[in-house]
Amino acid sequence: MPHAKVLLHQGSAGIGGYAPDIELQADDLRHVRDTVLGVIAERTGQTRDRVFADSLRDHVFTAEEALAYGFVDHVVDSVAQLRPAATTPAGFGVIR
Repeated sequence: MPHAKVLLHQGSAGIGGYAPDIELQADDLRHVRDTVLGVIAERTGQTRDRVFADSLRDHVFTAEEALAYGFVDHVVDSVAQLRPAATTPAGFGVIR
């Protein structure tokens, strides 16, 4: 929809415990961040460095900006333009 927004931001998590536990949790959070940003870079066609830089602060994209960045394939003008996604095999079953 033309007035939709897409938000890109850093992930967050509640971390606590003793120092060794915090180090492990921080390592895990960094791994998740790097994985997610890598997927975003791969799917949008942006460089990993650009996605990382853009995610350092909340970054709100307009529909057209999201299209240019590669977050969406197209912007629809009405709900009537939406249709169910094609059936995609996944794992042992089918996602509909």
